[in-house]
Amino acid sequence: AVVSTQSTGDPRFVEKGLIPVDLMTVKKKLEFGEYPTFEAFYGEVTHFQKNYSEVYPAEHQLRQEIDEIMGVFLRELKTIYRSHTQGPVPPMQKKSKTDLQ
Repeated sequence: AVVSTQSTGDPRFVEKGLIPVDLMTVKKKLEFGEYPTFEAFYGEVTHFQKNYSEVYPAEHQLRQEIDEIMGVFLRELKTIYRSHTQGPVPPMQKKSKTDLQ
């Protein structure tokens, strides 16, 4: 399942040393207000996409589905952000392991 593959210790993610991020964790953190800033939320969501991009080749069906979903999600998120701040979406910085825990 797209939402939990990384958190189950999938060896494809472990072998690459990727920091686990899954959509269920993102959902729970949103529900409980655990993101201190928009940048923290946006960074974790884009980190999720990056992990899958590193593990699955572009022709893999799961990768294509994630890329399509994330494309729509990120476009909408940027629109919402801009409408509330009247400015561009801030650039995301590379996250360390401690930033994502």
